[in-house]
Amino acid sequence: MKTRIYVSKKIKKVHRGLELKPLPEKEDMLAHENSWNANYLSYDGKKCWILSHSKTRYTVVLPDVSAKKLKELRWFFLDQIVNQYLKGFGMDRFEAQIDPYHFNSFFGDFEFYPTNNDKSCIGYVNQKIVALDWHKYVGRSFEDIPFYRFGAALNELGTMKRGGKSVYIHPDQEMLEHIKQFHLL
Repeated sequence: MKTRIYVSKKIKKVHRGLELKPLPEKEDMLAHENSWNANYLSYDGKKCWILSHSKTRYTVVLPDVSAKKLKELRWFFLDQIVNQYLKGFGMDRFEAQIDPYHFNSFFGDFEFYPTNNDKSCIGYVNQKIVALDWHKYVGRSFEDIPFYRFGAALNELGTMKRGGKSVYIHPDQEMLEHIKQFHLL
């Protein structure tokens, strides 16, 4: 399955060489099962991407995304997401939850698009940016942030609208269930 990443204007401005495809039709965007919204935060001069899955709100923090890393973003992303799960669940629980093959195949080739204006997901990403930005204000340097653990903590509890109501969710569990459902189809 292709992984769609809808990037913010900030990312487009900072990564000028990033090739964006034209936005798909609205129905196609809503039906796609692996879409992410991404925004950017500069931290101690490092370009950090914060991505949130549109259906589960699972969030991945990619520290120090340089032009070189951008070419290998899928590998960098998979490394970060697997390690976030390992820090949150531990190896035994993670492997018991999902087959690593399913996990890897769910995240296919990356396609980049301009923002899809999903206000709910963009707002969620912005909340996570504030959480990361907080480390600046307490004087933590970039090198002192344990990004795998930080990412795992972001996904323990969250909120999102369902049926017009704001509900508590567990993005880490929601993402695993989403991947499992994808492989049952």
